[in-house]
Amino acid sequence: FHAPNGFASLSVVNVLINDAINGIGACYVAFVPSTGSLFLVDDAGNAGGPYAGMTLPGSGTVQNSQCSIDGTGSSVSGSGNALLMNLAITFKTPFAGNKVIYMASQDTTPSNSGWQTIGVWNIPGPVPPGPAVGGVSPGRNSSANQIYTFTFTDTNGFADLAVMNVLINNA
Repeated sequence: FHAPNGFASLSVVNVLINDAINGIGACYVAFVPSTGSLFLVDDAGNAGGPYAGMTLPGSGTVQNSQCSIDGTGSSVSGSGNALLMNLAITFKTPFAGNKVIYMASQDTTPSNSGWQTIGVWNIPGPVPPGPAVGGVSPGRNSSANQIYTFTFTDTNGFADLAVMNVLINNA
């Protein structure tokens, strides 16, 4: 997370992982840097709670039906304008599939970044037979010119792939 007035000015930072920008049925985390408090929003996506909470660094675990976060493997640090948060997340099997990672932050002024799409993640589940998408590299870029590598797979062999589509858009 980035804060123009320094990382200490951040009052709350959020990470939302779901198929759409929706806290319902999501792995939705809020972190309060001033107290080191990390909250995992409940399955109903209620930003007002109830929450499962812990302090970072810590040794506890918080979970909902989509994910669990282990405090032992998680950490947070700040330097200059940047806050770096590492979360040891384990996704639950029913949450498998393509997910979008969103982030947002608010500082003490209170300025708000709004939700930003940061990346995508395919949470593993049972491998279906036939064609599948493997990924794209790089996953995030701010350059106007970039060479991308798109990977497609097929359990029947690459020669079985007939049509591969790539859509780049804002929705």
